[in-house]
Amino acid sequence: MKWFFALLIGIGTGFAAVFINISVENFAGWKFSLTFNIIQKSYLAGCLIYILINLALVFSSVSIITQFAPAAAGSGIPEIKGYLNGIDIPGILLLRTLIGKIFGSIGSVGGGLALGKEGPLVHTGACIASLLGQGGSTKYHVSSRWLQGFKSDRDRHGLVTCGCAAGVAAAFRAPVGGVLFALEEVTSCWRSQLMWRVFFTSAIVAVVVCAAMEWCKSGNCGHFGLGGFIIWDISGGQEDYSFEELLPMAVIGVIGGLLGALFNQLTIYVTRWRRNYLHKKGNRVKFYCSKEKEYNDLATIFFNTQDDAIRNLFSAKTIHEFSAQSLLAFVVMFYTLAVITFGTAVPAGQFVPGIMIGSTYGRLVGIFTVNHYKKLNIE
Repeated sequence: MKWFFALLIGIGTGFAAVFINISVENFAGWKFSLTFNIIQKSYLAGCLIYILINLALVFSSVSIITQFAPAAAGSGIPEIKGYLNGIDIPGILLLRTLIGKIFGSIGSVGGGLALGKEGPLVHTGACIASLLGQGGSTKYHVSSRWLQGFKSDRDRHGLVTCGCAAGVAAAFRAPVGGVLFALEEVTSCWRSQLMWRVFFTSAIVAVVVCAAMEWCKSGNCGHFGLGGFIIWDISGGQEDYSFEELLPMAVIGVIGGLLGALFNQLTIYVTRWRRNYLHKKGNRVKFYCSKEKEYNDLATIFFNTQDDAIRNLFSAKTIHEFSAQSLLAFVVMFYTLAVITFGTAVPAGQFVPGIMIGSTYGRLVGIFTVNHYKKLNIE
């Protein structure tokens, strides 16, 4: 019976992840297509339409969280950690929290906020696991006595652990990563039997996600929805590294550590300020669009989803597509937006924004190394 529930958790979390990702991709593609058509006639109108669409998506996400599912705010990982370690937090595993998490994530990520959907996917998997274990939701009359097989806290904790691992596996297509996340991060009660069920759940998620991506490639998921997740294309083979490249890599690591520490400190200040003061009006920013037939690398990063932007930054086919000035401008703006966005009343993850920031400044270090240390023969 436990293995059957692990199967259901994997299938449910996989479909939830695919639904969120396809929705975000279609919103991003629709925004780009609509804005591109409008700016052919008026740059100002195109800019206003782009802003209004993002505002509508973010407002819908905020409305869902504040009016329907307050427990769905944030990534949900700290709450799930608390639950699995003996702290009962009301409302974090309800059906309305699951619904709010899914649709709130679509609105916040689709609205262009500097946050990710990977953290909320962990919470989503935990909610699915908990609801299956208790047979559904009696409040909304969506329940089954046949599924009510796990009444003890130990069994429920095991199911929720499987759900957390399924969320990570769905986010990154990494079954082993899901197991390691559940082992190292969320639960303090670990058994060998549970480990195999967690791995089985993560493997099922990977199968569901891969099958959905193949199905979406034929155009069944909308004009823009290809079902792509965070994955690096290594079909072209692995490049050889030289000993001289270790220094730039070390520099990237140092920069990442400093930016991470600064990010944590800034989010504390911003959170305290948000609690004590009212939000002030934003500053007006003037946007410049490229002339017709010109390529705007900065717009390419902003208009794409974060997943697609990361793939472009890591691709060997885009070596000369992004200028250092655009990358520097983007990392400063995105880093600032990530600090401000953290802690707001929307489902928010920090995994992908961190990867986004790291890949951007890593590309900057790579450009600097290639241009100023040509004797190293690095491409």
